Amino acid sequence: MKLLIDIGNTRLKWACWQQGHLGMQHSVAHQGLSLENLCQQQWGGLAVPDEGIFVSSVANPQYTDILSQFCQQQWQRTPHFIQSTANACGVQNAYAEPHRLGVDRWLAMIGAWFWTQQKSCCIVDCGTAITVDAINASGQHQGGLILPGIAKMHHILARDTHALGQYHRDPPPLLASDPLLADNSQLAIQLGIYYAVVGLIEHVLSGLQTDTPLVLMTGGAAPLLMPSMPPICHYVPDLVLRGLLQVSETK
Repeated sequence: MKLLIDIGNTRLKWACWQQGHLGMQHSVAHQGLSLENLCQQQWGGLAVPDEGIFVSSVANPQYTDILSQFCQQQWQRTPHFIQSTANACGVQNAYAEPHRLGVDRWLAMIGAWFWTQQKSCCIVDCGTAITVDAINASGQHQGGLILPGIAKMHHILARDTHALGQYHRDPPPLLASDPLLADNSQLAIQLGIYYAVVGLIEHVLSGLQTDTPLVLMTGGAAPLLMPSMPPICHYVPDLVLRGLLQVSETK
C-alpha cells in the first residue's frame, strides 16, 4: 500500500493506492491546528504503507519535519517529499528554474496529462490561490497564472475597504437564480469575484494557440465555478494525488 499526501496551504489531503486502485481522497483543514495531532487522528489506525509514503507540500517547512517524525514513529518509514523538476512522466516544465514552480501545480499537470490520456489541457486549481496552467499535446507546459483564491479575494476586500468591511467574509454560495447584476453590495461582491475568475479562464482558453483543450478543475472552490464552465470542463478533485501517484512509480 502507498500513502499519497498533499499538504496545501489550508487543507491536508490524502489517499491510499493498493491493489491497483486509487482510493477516495480524504481532506481536512489543518490551518491553525496541530499537524501532529491531525496525523495521529487520521492515520493512527492505518496499516503500514509498505510501498512508500509520497508527499506534496506547499505548506510551512516545519510541516515536513513533523510529518517525517510521525512516519518514523508510527511506521518506521521515511516519506518521499516530491519536488518540481525539469521533466517527469512525459511532462516538460516551462520554468527556467524548474524548482520554483509550485509542486502542487507540477503534480496537477502530471495528473492531468494521464487523466486526459496525453491530450492538450488547461488545469485550473481553485484553492487558497487560483492557478491556471496549460499543457500542449506534446506534454510541454505552456506556462501559467496565479491569483488570489475566491475566499482570499473576499477577505482582502473586507479587510482593506472600510465601507465593504461590514459584509460577511465567507458569503453563502451563489444560486442559479441569482441575477447577472446585483441590487445589494454583498451579492455585488460575490458576483464580481465570481465573474473575474470565470472571465480569466475564458480569456486564457480563447488565447491558447492549440485546438480547444480539455479543462480540468480541481481545488475546494472548483464546484462553485463548474456551472459556468464550458462542456469541455471536468471536475477532478484528486488531481494532485493522481500526479503524485505517477511520480511515485518512478522512485
